[in-house]
Amino acid sequence: MQLKAKRYAIGMITTLFVFIFSFSAFAMDAPTIRLLLKSGIFDLQIGIQEGNYEVIVNNLPTGTLQAGDTITFKKDGLTVQVTVNGEKWENLSLPILLKADSGEDIFSYSNTKYKGSLTLLNASSGLNVVNTVDIEDYLLGVLAVEMGSSMPLETLKAQAVASRSYALCNLNPSSSYDIGVTTANQLYGGYSTATASSTNRINQAVSQTRGEILYHMANGKKEIVPAYYHTNSGGYTENIVDMWNASANPCLIGVESPADTYALKAGSGPAASYQWQVTYTASEIEEAMNDYLKSQGKSQNFGTYQGIKLYRTGSNGKELVSGRVTKMEVIGSGTTITFLKDSAIRGAFNLKSSLFTINGEQGLSIRSVVGTAQNDKFSSLRVINGSNNIVEINSSSQEFYALSKDGICKMIKSDSQSGSSYSGDIVFNGKGYGHGLGMSQWGAIGMGNDGASYTEILSHYYNGTVSFIEKAYE
Repeated sequence: MQLKAKRYAIGMITTLFVFIFSFSAFAMDAPTIRLLLKSGIFDLQIGIQEGNYEVIVNNLPTGTLQAGDTITFKKDGLTVQVTVNGEKWENLSLPILLKADSGEDIFSYSNTKYKGSLTLLNASSGLNVVNTVDIEDYLLGVLAVEMGSSMPLETLKAQAVASRSYALCNLNPSSSYDIGVTTANQLYGGYSTATASSTNRINQAVSQTRGEILYHMANGKKEIVPAYYHTNSGGYTENIVDMWNASANPCLIGVESPADTYALKAGSGPAASYQWQVTYTASEIEEAMNDYLKSQGKSQNFGTYQGIKLYRTGSNGKELVSGRVTKMEVIGSGTTITFLKDSAIRGAFNLKSSLFTINGEQGLSIRSVVGTAQNDKFSSLRVINGSNNIVEINSSSQEFYALSKDGICKMIKSDSQSGSSYSGDIVFNGKGYGHGLGMSQWGAIGMGNDGASYTEILSHYYNGTVSFIEKAYE
């Protein structure tokens, strides 16, 4: 069908009203989204807070629940034991749907209130709990925990469009649910957070952008932008193709994000999302790597920690402008473990981002012409000292220092007696929090505080030369 839609060239102030080509992804009403609240549980309790819920099993009405009712479910083989207000019902087969009579009906689960319907599904282990809710109601609960009501209105509007686009991009009719409610997707606090105090600004942000989705053209077709976002980019976002095993996307490319420094003004918690430090001893790294080998089903021993090699090259063979690590080799006397791409690198040592350096206590990081960084053990490294004499570092009694972008670092010599190249701590000095793709939330907050509009914020982080906002439903 033909829809009359509002379309914005992102970054432009003027709003244009145009007719667009056929668009049938969604109906005129807001779509619903299915949220996986919990997986693999064997019993749960649901409370009906407002309205009426119809219990449907195998597409047949089985009973009605009213406000004030408490229902307990316990998996029993392929069926579920059901107790309502302390009275036992007959066992019901799966799936079980608690269908809301209206969009205003509310149930509670695990001390949180939710709007919409609830479905219990059979899982390989236990039950999956899925909440089906209107996308606009869903966004209220997303913004409340992903951003918070104290942020600038234009920042919240940018978050609303990004979160709406991300959610709708993940609708999956072939699956039993669309999206989770953790940081693996985007956080959702339910109706409880959506109705908490001081959420008027969040209500404004969602209502004022209702139905607005971020698009781009791909092979002549309009596609929703998978609008990823993260806490803080540390000053520069990155290309999706270099961070994940994913295809290139013109809307997900690296851009400078100077407004990330606004986090430094917002207290110690936010500041730690911009700049951070993690310290390990050699023995702690050895233990972590041996645990990793066991988790991968490998029998070899990591051995004595020898060092770490960092690589910062992108898919084009050149060093990433952001400086993020794309490959990390952790070297032991028994084996070398290689970590590729963002999530594996961060997960190896529980780092906030892959934008980090390692202090000079490990050795000197030498940059090659192809962009790799390696830690030299100084076994044959020579320097010119203050007397213009060439000195071999390992054979000298002097101490040596290197000047890096992180300051002056002492260079530790190789210890040929112990077989270990390092003494002291291994310190990861990093910036940013998250994968670094798409919108930096603290960057968006900084831009909003500096007076940027939500369209300008989205244009900056999702390449406004190719992306655009369009209203998909009223």
